[in-house]
Amino acid sequence: MDLGLVVPLGVIGGVLLLRRRPAGYLLASVLMMKVVTLLTAVWAMAILMLVRDVGGEPQAVVIIGIVDLIGIALAAWFFASAKGDQSPAAGPLPLLQKSPASSIVRPTPKKKAEKTAPSSVWI
Repeated sequence: MDLGLVVPLGVIGGVLLLRRRPAGYLLASVLMMKVVTLLTAVWAMAILMLVRDVGGEPQAVVIIGIVDLIGIALAAWFFASAKGDQSPAAGPLPLLQKSPASSIVRPTPKKKAEKTAPSSVWI
């Protein structure tokens, strides 16, 4: 699944993100969470292999841990920068931003029709 779906979507998301397209921000956020959770699971597996003495390498635990912590820090920065009061060009997540109040179209209230006497009366 990783090579067939995640890697191509990561490349497409990266290109769209560099072009500042909304779909790029969406793909980047989903793929970032996938990578962080996958790396955390691999790190936990490497730690357990080392603790249970079934062939784990201490260097692998350290390297995977450092990469995972960097990924967690980047994900935290990415999602923390999604503020609703910024303009879309200012933050990395314009899809999650609130629209300005001036762009909201509100219907104008209708005036009540005044009753008037008919101009001619049919008898």
